[in-house]
Amino acid sequence: MEYPGEKPARIIDLPFETRVSPVTISQNRHPPPFPPSSSDCAVCSRIRMSIHRIASLPGNKKSGDLDIPLARHNVTLLSSQRYDFADLVPSKLENKLAVVYAIFDKHDGSTLYVGRTKNLRQRLYNNHLMGPESNARLKKYLVEDPNRPDIPTMDVAKQYLIEHCYFQYIPEPDVRIRGQIEGLLSYLLDVRYIHEEH
Repeated sequence: MEYPGEKPARIIDLPFETRVSPVTISQNRHPPPFPPSSSDCAVCSRIRMSIHRIASLPGNKKSGDLDIPLARHNVTLLSSQRYDFADLVPSKLENKLAVVYAIFDKHDGSTLYVGRTKNLRQRLYNNHLMGPESNARLKKYLVEDPNRPDIPTMDVAKQYLIEHCYFQYIPEPDVRIRGQIEGLLSYLLDVRYIHEEH
């Protein structure tokens, strides 16, 4: 399927312009219906076009099919409630809730990390914010990043999360779907840090 002003492309050829910042959608909080329409904001339209291209690949649902679960999840994440690490306490998060989540830099809108977990409270508060290097993966990546000499220690990385970052999540009980959504969002949001393969 082609849209005005867009060149046909396979998913591997999508330009970086179709990868999106969360800022516009999280501020507008208006996921419009599928497929793309003239009423969409620019970022919403780009998300929809990317998702329809994914769906049009062999073996996937037809791009005309409006019931594309991953598409709905993508927009749901970016229009969900925002949680700032600055005022995060365990009681704000449901315990043992299975989710897919993304951590953003609130100053430039970049996506730092996308992950999935069986326990929202444990992963975001105990691990990412309060945890040591062994289970606070994002803080570890920040310390090891040669482009971030301003974050030399785990304590500084924690302060960076508190001052600069927030996260959003969507509940998903099915582990297989959580894995699919994690991969899709990592691509569409152009995530900065991805854990090393084994």
